[in-house]
Amino acid sequence: MNYVIPKFDHTEIQSFFTYWSDKYSERPMEEFSYSPIIEKDKFSKTDLNLLFKWFNQDQFCQLKGKAFERKVVAKIETINALKSSFDQKVFDKHFARLNPEWKLFLLHCISPSDFPILNEHIFKAFHFIKGGKDSSFCEEKMEIFYFERFVPYFQKLDLGENFFQEFNKALWTFGEYLEKNEGFKDIKIHLMDAA
Repeated sequence: MNYVIPKFDHTEIQSFFTYWSDKYSERPMEEFSYSPIIEKDKFSKTDLNLLFKWFNQDQFCQLKGKAFERKVVAKIETINALKSSFDQKVFDKHFARLNPEWKLFLLHCISPSDFPILNEHIFKAFHFIKGGKDSSFCEEKMEIFYFERFVPYFQKLDLGENFFQEFNKALWTFGEYLEKNEGFKDIKIHLMDAA
């Protein structure tokens, strides 16, 4: 018989991201809706629908779908113009009223190397890494947290042009691990060279 327990060591930051991104398992629809689409220079309406269905794990109800068509897909030309030349003022003018979760994911879709994905798992992983208490993930404070803490952390890492995919996968996976293993939250991990 082989009885084992996980052992976690302090590590340098690249090893952390490599380890946890390797543990990432494909989400439903991922093979045809995230990786091949996110790096396109220009999106189609179908691309946007697939990306958001992937992000929401295909839990896009009909009502959300209609609002999404009106508030996001109808502005495909603006989105594609922002993909080629991002301008925060133009983005804010067209998308300021989107709910925070959609708005931040749309920013990621437009410029994934500059704006990482944020969901409740990634939020949980970030708080753990930074040594903070597990605060609740709430929409009201999501944008403030994203722009004041999370994006600067991501940009400070500066670990390569396509690092965003490894970053997103690692934090998503680690956050899921933390959620499934509640007692693990009491252990503190400090990443060497962490921003």
